Amino acid sequence: MFGVGSNPAVNTDIGNGDVELILGPADSITVTAELRKPESIEYSATRDGNTITVIAKTKNNSRADVTITVPADTTFSLSTGSGDVDVPAVNASGSVNSGSGSLTLVNTGGDVTLSTGSGDVDARDLEGSFGLSSGSGDVDFKGELAQGSENKFSSGSGSVTAQLTGTPSVDLDLKIEQEGKIRVELSETVVENTEHRFAGTVGPAMRR
Repeated sequence: MFGVGSNPAVNTDIGNGDVELILGPADSITVTAELRKPESIEYSATRDGNTITVIAKTKNNSRADVTITVPADTTFSLSTGSGDVDVPAVNASGSVNSGSGSLTLVNTGGDVTLSTGSGDVDARDLEGSFGLSSGSGDVDFKGELAQGSENKFSSGSGSVTAQLTGTPSVDLDLKIEQEGKIRVELSETVVENTEHRFAGTVGPAMRR
């Protein structure tokens, strides 16, 4: 367990394995790692001020599944070469990247980007600005976008669904590179709408 003060942050760089954040006490960050074939993993969890960094260099089919218990205001930069990433109930900005795996973001507020090479992106009950992308997989969003923010959701091959709550007043760009469907649930739009792209302005306050 690492004691932390204001503005806590967590970073991960995992070769092969899942990453999960869990909401915990306001004054500490706890890291738990399940290492499979630990003799083939270079693992470390270190602290620099209020920033905790977890690194697991995996080889020879080894795996490191990491669970991190964090305060609600923890910023995050989470990366795994192959694995799923779950981020629930963190009210801070951050980024998540997986070479191959599904990404889940629930009940979170801030400026967040999620990107996976192959896997689904499930983002719901959110408030803030978001960039969501999947090379091959579905992208689903439900939440309230920050007024005046720019938001991009894209999939190379998969469906993109956006259900906006609140009173949206944003620029929105949804795109599919190859095959799939785009579905948008909105009250007011000024939009360019084609088979593979939805790009436009949502809400009267953003009209130019």
